[in-house]
Amino acid sequence: MKSPVLLLCIGCVAARDLDGDGVEDVAVEGDCCAAVYGADISNCNGATTLAEAQACCSTDWLLRYNIESDGLEDQTQFDCISFVAEADCTDTWFSKAAGINCPHYIPTAPPSPAGGLNRDLDGDGYEDAAAEGECCISGYGNTFTNEYNCGTTMAEVQAGGCCAAGSLLRYSLQPCGEDNNRWDCVSFVDTAACAAMGASYIWSADAFLSCPHTAASLSIDCDSALASGPFLATALLAAVGTAL
Repeated sequence: MKSPVLLLCIGCVAARDLDGDGVEDVAVEGDCCAAVYGADISNCNGATTLAEAQACCSTDWLLRYNIESDGLEDQTQFDCISFVAEADCTDTWFSKAAGINCPHYIPTAPPSPAGGLNRDLDGDGYEDAAAEGECCISGYGNTFTNEYNCGTTMAEVQAGGCCAAGSLLRYSLQPCGEDNNRWDCVSFVDTAACAAMGASYIWSADAFLSCPHTAASLSIDCDSALASGPFLATALLAAVGTAL
């Protein structure tokens, strides 16, 4: 086998487990089971921070700042929600189809500035901030073998919600080139924005991974590298995935 393969499966479980209950999310975008939705943080025993409001939200539910039905975040309020199936919901079921929208993410902002963007590979509407070789990773090197029910084609991975809006879904960029048998889901925000995206994402340097932005930026001479010895094939799983 001439081409070495770097296998990285980061966030491929967690990206489908936003509520952190250890079970793959079932609710479609816009639907959720809500124990609390849009409550003032102070209503939780006088809490003043989101962390203090954890006392009012079970650890196997998602505690977050309130995301209103129009997609705007309100940091004076909190939600405590789960993405189980409606039949398994033990609290109030919110459904976009029924007119009560429960966004899973803050929607992608419109492009800025008005004059256009110089570089927006991930399509999130913002200028890419990550330096070449760095990125925020949801999944990397995942196969088209219906891993985590993500599908067997690029279109199925996208339709299955395995790569959120605002992230770039692409064929995997491996050390020796593009691998059409694998896919990556990455974003080119900065480290702070990556951390804010939640436990489903990890900064490339924290995964000991170089993250090329394009195939043109790959720089390994595979023939020379193979002549000097075999590559180490690694399979990594985000720490959050094992902590669920």
